[in-house]
Amino acid sequence: MGIAEVFAVLALIHVTFLSFTRDLWAIGFVFEQRPKPTRWLGIPLAILLIVVGVSLFGTNLHAVFFPLVALGPWLTIHLVRLFAWWRDDGETKRAALEVRTVEALRIGNRAPTLDQRFPWRDYLFDVARVRQQALYEPPPI
Repeated sequence: MGIAEVFAVLALIHVTFLSFTRDLWAIGFVFEQRPKPTRWLGIPLAILLIVVGVSLFGTNLHAVFFPLVALGPWLTIHLVRLFAWWRDDGETKRAALEVRTVEALRIGNRAPTLDQRFPWRDYLFDVARVRQQALYEPPPI
């Protein structure tokens, strides 16, 4: 095995680990926040991954569904996040950036900027926080 194959296998293991530990559990939240893009990106992606699994592994059911479970959630979350970044207006992005900046300063991380090409990892969660903050009404005194 050459160095490129080793790095490809390590990258696949890394993506599979992230898919199982982080993205598989976030699918429900992402679907609730952005149902149409999740449906329109997730279903064709699932079909494509099943076709790839059948073409690679034949009729072995467990092996066919491994690419779906290993790569599907990771790809779906990233594609929906990218779609949301392109579709959201500047005001939504600015409000989400404010939420992320406050949290980044509190934790001590570097804050993202609006001029970057791709969204930060928690962009969808920050947009959800902005929406919840807009709906909040303090209790009467």
